[in-house]
Amino acid sequence: MSDPTSASEAPSLLSDALRSLTHAVAQRPKTTLVLVAISVAICTVYSATSLTFKTDRSDLIDPETPFHQRWIRYTETFGESSDMVVVVEAPEPETIKHALDVLGQKLQRHPELFANVLYKVVPGKLRQKGLQYLPPESLATGLDRLEEYRPILNGRWDLVRLDSVISLLRYQLQDLRTDAHANDRRLWDHAERLGNSLARFAEDRDDFINPWPEILPVDPALMDQANQTVYMFNEAGTMGFLMAAPAGKTDGFNGATAAIDRLRQLIAETAGEIDGVEIRLTGIPVLENDEMRRSQAD
Repeated sequence: MSDPTSASEAPSLLSDALRSLTHAVAQRPKTTLVLVAISVAICTVYSATSLTFKTDRSDLIDPETPFHQRWIRYTETFGESSDMVVVVEAPEPETIKHALDVLGQKLQRHPELFANVLYKVVPGKLRQKGLQYLPPESLATGLDRLEEYRPILNGRWDLVRLDSVISLLRYQLQDLRTDAHANDRRLWDHAERLGNSLARFAEDRDDFINPWPEILPVDPALMDQANQTVYMFNEAGTMGFLMAAPAGKTDGFNGATAAIDRLRQLIAETAGEIDGVEIRLTGIPVLENDEMRRSQAD
């Protein structure tokens, strides 16, 4: 059996290194102080020029976690959710709309502070994306009708002469009458539309309607909605929302302080101008800014 005292007294690499370093420092104290001063100066310069602070909340999360990876992919595709959200509450919807209009116009006067101000959808702005909102059945009908009009689009304008159209419709309707199972509603609608157009034009040459069927059949209710201004409301109609992103650079300790402070001033000003309205501010940039201010104060 080995003696435990002999094992504890056995020399080690660490003890030998520390012993050698102690002897060197004791023998050359001035050189040691100079080397320490140089290392302190180097560390000070490096810290002053290269030390940075991470102020993003996501820096507190493990970047390898699955949910954080999904969030990163989402922000790369749709952009980070950095909107400030203004909540307007009032008993009457018209009061909320008025407050949103007043506050939204004030924010739009400061493009250097606020970007992507959104509180209502104005008619016509989404018209160029209208096909994306139609059901697949309507799109299929439109493709079929475009295929029917292909000869005309290729230059066969003789096919749309009035006598040619009436003769073609007459033959097609006669075929429908002989077939007991046929029920092509499009032919009957076209005939009715053409007859109404001719009758109205015969009475008044300034009263003209298009005799051709619509390429894309759209529900009249959807057409009416396309001409309406839609505000951002909750389902109950008691709260309205305005969203705006801080413009410019928002990282660092100050973040979106300038935009948030100005927005709070405009909110207080608008709430004082309109009776019976309550306006609050929230959103990720606002929460992060409040946390940063509190941490700096603490």
